[in-house]
Amino acid sequence: MAKIMLPLYRLGSLGFILAVAFFIACPKTHDADFQSQLNVFGVMRSDLGVQQLIIDRTYAMEDTTGYDLQNVIATMSGDTFCDTLHLKSVNGVGIFTGYYYPVEPQQTYIIMVAADGLDTLWGETTVPGSFTVIFPQPGDTVFNDDTILIRKSPGGKAYEFWLYYQNDTVPCSYLSFPDFLSDTLFRFPASEMYIPEGTLRMQIAAYDSNYFN
Repeated sequence: MAKIMLPLYRLGSLGFILAVAFFIACPKTHDADFQSQLNVFGVMRSDLGVQQLIIDRTYAMEDTTGYDLQNVIATMSGDTFCDTLHLKSVNGVGIFTGYYYPVEPQQTYIIMVAADGLDTLWGETTVPGSFTVIFPQPGDTVFNDDTILIRKSPGGKAYEFWLYYQNDTVPCSYLSFPDFLSDTLFRFPASEMYIPEGTLRMQIAAYDSNYFN
């Protein structure tokens, strides 16, 4: 069994990530029937002050035009704000960013994206609630046959664990779906993760269903 010292960290004080995602594809294959649509992907994170949307359109197979959207309007709104995101860069797709938007637990957020000649997109999602890590606590020793124990996040549909080994900047990640028929606790066996012996840092995030649906 590997024995580790595990300082535990969560994303801010809340420990959640929420994603607002759109994946739009044309169901027809004939070129004459193809109609380009907006394609938007975004992740709102509680541990980041700047929120970001990746905006492009769908393309026909033979279309090599590249990013060519005109007069894009992208807005993000919540209970306490409504603001416009601005084009930061173009690298095959448009990267639109906003300033500090508070991402609060169990609050609903809406995005709207419009561009010339394309249908407007709307997306809405509710942030998962806060959760509590019962075990391990910072500085605890964890064995491979231990179980990570979390008091569930209201609205959290999945959890992701990141393990950073010593000074590594690229973690190992594990996505897990709790048993929603069980009690308020989520149990994740440490044996499902590769845990080398040593000192590690762990981050845990709760996702709403938009992240993986």
